[in-house]
Amino acid sequence: MNGKVVITFVILFIANVLHCQDTINVLFLGNSYTSVNNLPQLCVSLAESSGKVMKTAANTPGGHLLTQHAVNTQSLKLIRDGGWDYVVLQEQSQLPSIDFYRHEFMHAGYRQLRDSVLLHNPGAQVVGYMTWGRRHGGRQCEDYGLGQYCSADFRDFGHMQDSLTSAYDECRKLFGGLTAPVGEAWRKALAESGIVLHSGDDSHPTPEGSYLAACTFHALLWDESPLGLWHPDGMSGKTAAFLQKTAAETVLEPSGLHETPDNQNEFRIFHSDGKIIITSKRETNARVSVYDICGNEIAEACFNGSNRCEADVCATNRPVIIRIEGDGTNKASHHRLFFK
Repeated sequence: MNGKVVITFVILFIANVLHCQDTINVLFLGNSYTSVNNLPQLCVSLAESSGKVMKTAANTPGGHLLTQHAVNTQSLKLIRDGGWDYVVLQEQSQLPSIDFYRHEFMHAGYRQLRDSVLLHNPGAQVVGYMTWGRRHGGRQCEDYGLGQYCSADFRDFGHMQDSLTSAYDECRKLFGGLTAPVGEAWRKALAESGIVLHSGDDSHPTPEGSYLAACTFHALLWDESPLGLWHPDGMSGKTAAFLQKTAAETVLEPSGLHETPDNQNEFRIFHSDGKIIITSKRETNARVSVYDICGNEIAEACFNGSNRCEADVCATNRPVIIRIEGDGTNKASHHRLFFK
């Protein structure tokens, strides 16, 4: 091997090929945050209005944990049936914010389900469904059989959302796959509008909250903005457009200088004005290849004993895959970039 290490930024190759298709199969495993307002059907309707096909199945018992799905007969049968391009995992809404149960239960359930999904669905992507904080935050306490443990006393929605976002990002880094940043889309929408996303229990979603979740999934799974697509009867066009735009901005990050440190901070990645700029902590010899989502190489560059290189990329609103091959690091990392 001559000490050569291959690092791939963005999404695994086999998964990106899916974005070149007009039909995808998605399995949802979660609880009431998925079933209320029928999130899978909202996603199907958005896809149909974009000329695409999303085929779905779901198992969403109320309050179910990922560890319960990992031994749930129906969930396991659906996984074993195979043919899934994406399997969406939604943890119980409070559990990720409670440190003890996040590490003891969420990680275990996520890992077990990930392993089962990949065993029966080679090439599938696991997608963590990042949920949202309670309307007013607060202390979250649960006893799942190992004693009662509590979260911090969250001062507001945003404080709790920080914890949830961290938990789902942690699972993505530990176990791979994608994260649908629904909670972050909620954070952005709540900060910029008076639209009510929480229902009367300060927890479950209103129709608007579920629609924003569906728009976020659409942007993630199809790599396209949902702006201008279908919205439910009874929802104003203005509200729908705002939620569509919020989801697109949360997922696609289409504008401005974007800096992306990899998970191990070996490289720093920037993009601006049609260029990718990569810097390394140390001088290195490495080849950088840039691919589109269908696997076509669109640019290349080399470090050549330096700690900086640039690759010219034509403007696109699609993601790119960056592959670095060389001796500059002994870690792997994943990220995807979008250009306006």
